[in-house]
Amino acid sequence: MIDNLAQLHFTGCGGAGMVCLALVALDRGAAVSGSDMTENANTRLLAATGVPVVIGHSEANLPEGMGTLVRSSAVPDDNPEVMAARRRGWRVVRRGEFLSELAEKYGRVAAVAGSHGKTSVSAILTHILKNAGAKPGFAIGGKVIGWSRPADAGAEAVFVAESDESDGTNTLLESDVLLLTGVDDDHAWNFGGRRGLLANFAEQARQSQMVVYYPFPGDEHVAGAATQSMALDKNAAEREFDDMAEWGAFQKWNACLAVEGAAKLGIKRSEAAIIARTFRGVARRMALHVDLPNRKLIEDYAHHPAEVAAALNAIGERWPNLPLTVVFQPHRSARLAEHLDGFARELRTAEKVFVLPVFAAWTGTGGATAVDLADAIGLSAVALRGDWPAMAAEIEKSVKTPAALAVLGAGDVEKIIPLLKKALELA
Repeated sequence: MIDNLAQLHFTGCGGAGMVCLALVALDRGAAVSGSDMTENANTRLLAATGVPVVIGHSEANLPEGMGTLVRSSAVPDDNPEVMAARRRGWRVVRRGEFLSELAEKYGRVAAVAGSHGKTSVSAILTHILKNAGAKPGFAIGGKVIGWSRPADAGAEAVFVAESDESDGTNTLLESDVLLLTGVDDDHAWNFGGRRGLLANFAEQARQSQMVVYYPFPGDEHVAGAATQSMALDKNAAEREFDDMAEWGAFQKWNACLAVEGAAKLGIKRSEAAIIARTFRGVARRMALHVDLPNRKLIEDYAHHPAEVAAALNAIGERWPNLPLTVVFQPHRSARLAEHLDGFARELRTAEKVFVLPVFAAWTGTGGATAVDLADAIGLSAVALRGDWPAMAAEIEKSVKTPAALAVLGAGDVEKIIPLLKKALELA
């Protein structure tokens, strides 16, 4: 459908998923414009490619004529651009709806779904396909190290799509291969509980010809909804990719899942496994910002108790003799309220924990707070307030040498990294 549209406007174009859709649509020849409430690296990327981007939302941002407005999940119904588009008779679609329309343009689609690791698996699979000469289209919700952009239209033979379940639109995406990273209880509150979440993933599996997965609890139920399924062995994956051991077992699982996906798309498996080992990683995923003998600064996107546990375990395995301080920014009050005890249990293993104010994302206010989490963790934790320099200064006071400092979270906590980096390097 997009090839026949005169205009596409992306409201919330700075989002990780939205910028990908805008780039692929632009590559395919659509007229693209966008807006967002704040400037960021994604809005600047779009502007650099020639896309008209406006900071701030207003009816005046919509181009003349007819078109389609693609809205981020963060954009409410009363957004002025959404309301104006509807008054004009434009189509208004959600991000996931538009992703499914893009995917229909390709001969084969590989979707990556699950509660953890979607960006990493999508990126590794795309890396394999690109280096095997497949020229894939792709939409990756993160900054991949060494890539100039997170999305490309590619050729029309194959498309790799990172599929987000948070708003339920993942069920619209039809795929030839669905790589399932594991279903945890993240976003379960949007589906009335874990049973509803599993039903959502099962519905997505029905839209796939083949599901490749690990037999985590509940995943067999999801995989069983597909026409065909293939279960991978976690222990076998760890043995095969033992040389990718820097950041723990989950990295090996991700690599193996991507390799099997590539094999299902026609790449020789042995070739795919070799290429996977050359993948350089995704920004904010176990990124090592300071690597001095007795001082380490690690950043990870962990925002669920299972992800926090995986990150802390990997750090502990790599530097068992360094005292660990964690800086954690909860992501969404609803998630924090749902998993308060789980977060407290995992973070309690660190010597010191600084809890930053909750990053609200698009779920609004209410639920648990940073103070609630710090209280649940106990005496080793303190809740911070203030701007980034003020919070960084408080953290610096307590970090001694030797030390491993882990900054965890999926919000804007990355803004504190340069401040802490400078302090650790000068200590």
